[in-house]
Amino acid sequence: DVAGIEEGASRGRGFGTRFLSEISECDFLCHVVRIDFDEQQNEFSNFEECLDRFNYLRLEFAYYDIFKIESKMEKLRDKKNPHSLLEDSKKENDILTKILNANRQNIENKTYKQIILDEDEKKLIKNKGYQFVTTKPFLILINYDDCNLIFDSFAKEKVECFLIDYNDLFFFICIKKALDNRLDSEE
Repeated sequence: DVAGIEEGASRGRGFGTRFLSEISECDFLCHVVRIDFDEQQNEFSNFEECLDRFNYLRLEFAYYDIFKIESKMEKLRDKKNPHSLLEDSKKENDILTKILNANRQNIENKTYKQIILDEDEKKLIKNKGYQFVTTKPFLILINYDDCNLIFDSFAKEKVECFLIDYNDLFFFICIKKALDNRLDSEE
């Protein structure tokens, strides 16, 4: 539950880096986004608010990872010659640089995409014990207040257009009806 993250958490505000550190230890993150549909206006009443919250969380994750990477990269430097790397640190530095630059680009472009690593990069990161939030897979659950929207092509297209750039897996759900225990076989 990352609801406790407040603006500036990546810089230590509130529970800050301690909370983000715990989040970074997860294997993946699940983000539930509740979207309300206004039938009279034929639009989502809280879509922009949901997107802002979603992007705000991603921004804090990116800033947190940048902070962690910069401090780790400093430790890879040769103390005698600060402009050069320790001999066995080149590959590690290259991967950290890739993640760092991707996070900076995400912040600059306001896209906040998951950073995709190849298998060798994942292995090295894991072996070194690094935990970066922005390299974790995200599962996004779009929770509609009206279960009929799950099958509504307009509603799905609007949300899909926004999420397609994130490299995340997402599903449309209706928890409200599921909790009421009224799911039929199709749902």
